[in-house]
Amino acid sequence: MTKISIIIVNYKTPHLLNRCIKSVKQNTEDAQVDFDMIIIDNSRINRGYAKGVNLGIKKSDKKSKYLLIITPDVILGKNALNKMLDFMGRNSDVGIAGPQLFWPSMEPQESCFRFYKPWTIPCRRTMLGKLHWAKKHLNWFLLKNINLSQYPKAGDWIKGCAMLVRRSGLKKTGLMDERFFMYFEDVDWCRQFKNAGYKIALVPGSHAVHAHHSANQRGALQVLQKQNRIHIISAIKYFWKWKDLKL
Repeated sequence: MTKISIIIVNYKTPHLLNRCIKSVKQNTEDAQVDFDMIIIDNSRINRGYAKGVNLGIKKSDKKSKYLLIITPDVILGKNALNKMLDFMGRNSDVGIAGPQLFWPSMEPQESCFRFYKPWTIPCRRTMLGKLHWAKKHLNWFLLKNINLSQYPKAGDWIKGCAMLVRRSGLKKTGLMDERFFMYFEDVDWCRQFKNAGYKIALVPGSHAVHAHHSANQRGALQVLQKQNRIHIISAIKYFWKWKDLKL
């Protein structure tokens, strides 16, 4: 029986956490796996997402073959875990895999990407995105011209809200880089795995609903502005870290 460790980092979202746990447990039953579940609560002391994930990994059963890293605002679809495990079992070159994400409205959510270029963020967050060259770049970034069902390993990184990670890969990559408090820790980790020779995959037929929930519903504009600042700071850290590569 396959053994997995499930790691959930929670920050002030108990109502979402319960739904997430319910969907995960149902998936473990359907997949018939042995598992341990570690919940890291950042509500009192916000360690940051990467540090929370790493703490969960350190507390997890070292005998587990895979790590399922998931955030409370994600609900796994039926047999999502089983499909990811089957895919990882048949593709030993894949270090990290994830499901296709959907919004609560069941509209598809961007789930798999190419690595950022320094100009990707202004193309996504400013009026530059309306220019012809920017639209072409964003189509490249979002793999718009690739059928990921046929080429599930075509992308460079997937969102850190739902990742199935091959534990043996950590011997080559190490844990998440804790210098990223929030944002880009998933991009960075996927780059670490790719540099170690692994591929990143979006598993065909595996689905999950991602609410992309903000823990603080009050002062939404203030929260958004703070998140934008953190995103920019993380982006600077990321590009500085990988400055010696051709990005």
